Amino acid sequence: MRISARLAIRAQKLPVPPYEQGRGDRTSRRKSPAGRCLDVAENPTISPVDRLHRRPAWLSGRTVVARQPLWIVLALGIAIAALSGTTILRLHETALSDARAVTMLAELYTQTYRMLAINEEMRAESPTAILLGEYRSARDEANTIVDRLGAHIPAAELQDTLGAYSTFTDLLDSEVSLLDGRRFDEARAVHHLVDAAFTPLADAIASLQQREQAEAQTTSAQSDVGTIGTLAFSVAAIALLVAQFERIGRERAAAERQARRAGEASMRSLIENSSDLVMVVDLDEHLLFASGSSRRILQLEPSALVGRAMVTLVHPDDEGALRRAVTDIIRNAQASPVVECRLRRGDGEWQYTEVALANLLDDRLVRGIVMNARDVTDRRALERRLAHQALHDPLTGLANRRMFLQRLERQITHIGSAAMLFLDLDGFKDLNDSFGHAGGDALLVAFAERLHTALRPGDTIARVGGDEFAALLEGVHDAKAATVVAQRVIRALAPPFEIFASEVFIAASIGIALSQEGEPVESMVGNADIAMYLAKSRGSGGIEVFEPTMRADSLARAELALELRGAIERSEFSVRYQPILDLAKETIAGFEALVRWEHPTRGEIQPARFIPGAEQTGLIVPIGRFVLRDACQQAVTWPGHLFLSVNLSPRQLQDPDLLDDVRAALRDSGFPPHRLELEITETAAMENDQLAAERLAELKALGVSLAIDDFGVGYSSLGYLRRFDVDVLKLDRSFIQGITTSARELAFVTSIVQLSKLLGVRTVAEGVESASQARKLREIGCDMAQGYFFARPLNVGDVRMFITERDGAGVDRPRQRLRSA
Repeated sequence: MRISARLAIRAQKLPVPPYEQGRGDRTSRRKSPAGRCLDVAENPTISPVDRLHRRPAWLSGRTVVARQPLWIVLALGIAIAALSGTTILRLHETALSDARAVTMLAELYTQTYRMLAINEEMRAESPTAILLGEYRSARDEANTIVDRLGAHIPAAELQDTLGAYSTFTDLLDSEVSLLDGRRFDEARAVHHLVDAAFTPLADAIASLQQREQAEAQTTSAQSDVGTIGTLAFSVAAIALLVAQFERIGRERAAAERQARRAGEASMRSLIENSSDLVMVVDLDEHLLFASGSSRRILQLEPSALVGRAMVTLVHPDDEGALRRAVTDIIRNAQASPVVECRLRRGDGEWQYTEVALANLLDDRLVRGIVMNARDVTDRRALERRLAHQALHDPLTGLANRRMFLQRLERQITHIGSAAMLFLDLDGFKDLNDSFGHAGGDALLVAFAERLHTALRPGDTIARVGGDEFAALLEGVHDAKAATVVAQRVIRALAPPFEIFASEVFIAASIGIALSQEGEPVESMVGNADIAMYLAKSRGSGGIEVFEPTMRADSLARAELALELRGAIERSEFSVRYQPILDLAKETIAGFEALVRWEHPTRGEIQPARFIPGAEQTGLIVPIGRFVLRDACQQAVTWPGHLFLSVNLSPRQLQDPDLLDDVRAALRDSGFPPHRLELEITETAAMENDQLAAERLAELKALGVSLAIDDFGVGYSSLGYLRRFDVDVLKLDRSFIQGITTSARELAFVTSIVQLSKLLGVRTVAEGVESASQARKLREIGCDMAQGYFFARPLNVGDVRMFITERDGAGVDRPRQRLRSA
């Protein structure tokens, strides 16, 4: 900060060289030998290094007359000059070489800082072809300077500088490459290393400059002493050599002036082209200096800022903080306060900036307080966006769960009571499976807008889960008033939603909860959730007010889910087998394995009671693994023409160990893969169709058969016939029940059976409960069927008896014999 401030002031106070004052005046320049000598330096097309190698024309026509020559002294002087002249000239040339090295070091610093400044601009504005071109040009010029430094500086002295330069350019090239590849997170990490590497490079260059300048001064002093000695012993030699000394002196002075001008010009360029706005104010808080970045940041010319009072630029709300920072730094010059404030732009708008202050009142070139202002508008906008995202749902724009709980707690604390609604969309999963995630998101957004119309402006609406919403009712404190609001919401949801040019009807189950004294807000939300689940279990679009007894029922369900873990450890599960019959041959085709929970105190628990909890907790994976292994071990004892069908849950389909589980079950039991049929539901496939396709292909490669269970329930059933390589379609029982009474249902089932035959896929009808249904299915060409009409799920012993009885029956009365079984 202090270096940039000093350079800024020096850049403003640079004297105008005499030859520049006479620019355009050819007469005055002819009168100045120095001007004639530096004509080349004024040519902007000649590089500073090349200028050092240009020599002024020899002083033509100039004669040197030796007064009162003493021939002996002259002879002695000539002899001494012959011996010492070479040494003296060599010392002068060494001093000139050191001056050239100083100039090239200044240019190297300028180019490296230019590379750093271009990189900063890339980070602020993203890389462009122009910026990348400028960066490569600066890097090439810097490399050229480095190569030429070896001719003037010994390798041992140049080693540290070259090492620091190599480290800095390597890191900077890496960051530029990352920025060009839009890998901004990695670039930010490298950026800190670049800044850290630039400091030792600058220090190494500065140290080397000081050493070379000192060597140049020492060598120059030695040459002057030698010159004086030579003059003392050889007046005549001095007369002959004076012109050469004058030339060397002028050239050395010109080189020093040129090096100084190059350094000052480069520093002025750095300040003017810095991305930050550098300002200097005096103790009266008036601007003494403003860098060229004011045009970009404040849309004001630097000349329009110099002389203005700082208070005219600062927002009134931020003035106090900035004044305190100025007071602190005046009291403690070593402090480095940073304050965020708004500065007025030229168009009257306010620009958010971060201002770092440095006390340079004691610096004779600055004598002020340096304020380095950085534009932080984008950062402030990002912070506001992140704050909004932290408290709002990104899809619907509603409050999220965190914000809802904060407002609920605030209302209970300030008012003493609160009422809330907890809403869950009925059948949303099926609609989401049908229309895809994009359609589901569109429905959620439309649902949120519909809630806004049904509730009052003061009510807080939040999305607290996937398809779960909550509403905090302002000014409602009893269940009756909350129920009225809930009914209004139900009515508002009655009209259809338009999703992808299709009309969709969606309802919501609503749970109502009132705050209880001393009850935490999370508990209140849990109460509303319990009431909502009770409403959902009683039918779509229901409303329930939470009662304390509901919690006991919920705990009972939770306890049942908890007992599942112990049931797995105690092996309380068993497998039942439901026969699947070949309708054309009227023979047993196979069995479907169904799990049962043999609870030690509650007796046999049906799957409908524990499977949802097992699916939710993930325990369905070890349960499914047990069913697969046990069923394969039993089925290997059956006749070889019978197949085994085992269900896979959605969680099992997502389990990365599924393939290994199937392999292990087949290997350990010796059951042939072609006799194993694995069933998945349509909904399981639609949850992640890409994963399902990959997983089913892997299972298919093992040689097992694949079946789609409950076919026809989903909205994209026919699409899965094309996408998945399945062998069997199992028609849901809801379609079988109406095939004898409804022509529409019969036509639907018939079309699926016919399409399956065209695709080479077998069909199985589930839930067959009558002889007429079985007969109708046979007539339309359905391959197989299962249901209570044939047999209920059988235990292991009954399976063997069933197979034996069926094998002994004749084909003339298969249905009666099978039904009696």
